[in-house]
Amino acid sequence: MKHASLLPLIVCLLPGWSLAAEPALAQKPAKKQAPFQWVNPLKATGLPGLSHSTFHSTSMKIDVGYCIYKPPGYNDRRNARRRYP
Repeated sequence: MKHASLLPLIVCLLPGWSLAAEPALAQKPAKKQAPFQWVNPLKATGLPGLSHSTFHSTSMKIDVGYCIYKPPGYNDRRNARRRYP
């Protein structure tokens, strides 16, 4: 009967097993993520002045997308000298 008290200690020392890892076994497997994309078309946002464009990255040799917001009146000739910081 002396060895019965060592059983929990032996079980906890098994490689790759711990009490902390046990709840992780009950979790659902993570959903597979879509691959990363440098160009993602702009979805309808309802924000006038928001646009999407791309440029070619010479270092990565691919197109890279970006979004930019231009405030109302940005393209008016009256505002040609106005600064938009």
